[in-house]
Amino acid sequence: MPDRRVHRHQKFRPDEAEYAAAMQELRDRDRLMNDFLRASLRWVADDPEAALAALAPLWPTPRPRGRRPMSATDEPPPR
Repeated sequence: MPDRRVHRHQKFRPDEAEYAAAMQELRDRDRLMNDFLRASLRWVADDPEAALAALAPLWPTPRPRGRRPMSATDEPPPR
């Protein structure tokens, strides 16, 4: 059966402390995280230069991708 949801689910993995702090700031201002994220996406789409310039000082460093290299003390994965 095809998925009938209007909006496809997107995943992201924020740092828990950053997420909690942002949620509290939004709650204090009677705002919702979903609405904030949608507004942010619209801002980037409408004015990418301004949006990305404003966010540049806060841009996170890239997370390592894939598995970390095995060290000498790591057990090999089960087969």
